[in-house]
Amino acid sequence: MLQLAKALLVALAKAQADDTRIWLKVPYSEKEKAKELGAQWDAKEKKWYCSSKQEYLNVPYALKDKAKALGAKWDPLAKKWYIPDNTAQLCKMFT
Repeated sequence: MLQLAKALLVALAKAQADDTRIWLKVPYSEKEKAKELGAQWDAKEKKWYCSSKQEYLNVPYALKDKAKALGAKWDPLAKKWYIPDNTAQLCKMFT
């Protein structure tokens, strides 16, 4: 399980750097849930995907606790705070 989590973090970091798509395996019966979580449909590929591009924040160290309390997450690879999206949840559910 830990190796899977590490692999997912590496994949997300690579996708984030390359702005590549993370392809998802979404059963038809769960397509509405995937849409609610932010998945997108690629009509050409006929596959669901999500993008892992993060919105990074410039948070001074003195305000890190406030940023965390407001829901910001720390990206240890980029060493920056970001606004979380549903990419991790989508990957966990549909990959």
